[in-house]
Amino acid sequence: MQTITVERTIGTTKKAVLAGLGAYNDEKFGKQKVRSIAVSLKDGRKIVGGIVGQLWSTVLFIQYSGSTRSSAARVTARS
Repeated sequence: MQTITVERTIGTTKKAVLAGLGAYNDEKFGKQKVRSIAVSLKDGRKIVGGIVGQLWSTVLFIQYSGSTRSSAARVTARS
């Protein structure tokens, strides 16, 4: 019988889950290069937020996203 366990440390479970996902993706899509990526939101030279994740083929997996409270209200997009 399978059980669900809540753990305080995630290392072993994270490795097992990522290994299973990686094996599935490799089987379905072939071996892909995975790159870590960070996108910064800056106020002048100070980083006030952004995203951190991995780029896999043409898919961006966002692992973390955040910004300071003061910057969230006044974000403008520029290219």
